Amino acid sequence: AVGVALAAARGFSVQEPSTSSTQEVKPSTEKESLLLSEEPALRKWLKNAGCKGIDRVNIGRKSGVWLKPVLVGFDGEDLTPGNEVIEISRKAWITAPHPADDAKGDVEEALAWRLLQERWKGSQSEFEPYVDFLWRRDLRHHPMFWEDELSWLTACFGVQGLVLGLQERTRRRVHRLVERARKPGSGAPVKLAQDVQSL
Repeated sequence: AVGVALAAARGFSVQEPSTSSTQEVKPSTEKESLLLSEEPALRKWLKNAGCKGIDRVNIGRKSGVWLKPVLVGFDGEDLTPGNEVIEISRKAWITAPHPADDAKGDVEEALAWRLLQERWKGSQSEFEPYVDFLWRRDLRHHPMFWEDELSWLTACFGVQGLVLGLQERTRRRVHRLVERARKPGSGAPVKLAQDVQSL
């Protein structure tokens, strides 16, 4: 779960849509089925928060958010340079306070902590649909979880080192987040604070 929070804190990529992203997505696993069933709840939550253009994006099952290939403006007009395509209202922003000294000024770690706190609140969190959706994403492809893939990067000058550096920073962040969750008053459920894997 800490890994999910850290990956989510790194943000989503915006990529060109593939042909398959515009077709109906059929779940291949129980987890994918649950994820797809939660997407309407996420879209509804975003719209209720005042976001515009939400129907213009395809939300990927991994970490991609793709704009649909045919776009029109908010009022149905053709898009021209300078038109707004999507707008995320401040009500839908999840932010973290300035990183504490024990987080060494690490903004991503501070945001990961905030995501964990919202996750622990469950239905009491105003961000529940968003946080639940993040937690069900398949992040096995993320570079911070790579093992065998690292050998593929030996021919790419500097790239393997960058990924190894990301993984080391992630290990340190996870350690600090787990230690923080174990402290009294952290807000972490007792059972979770005792079980590192659940965190």
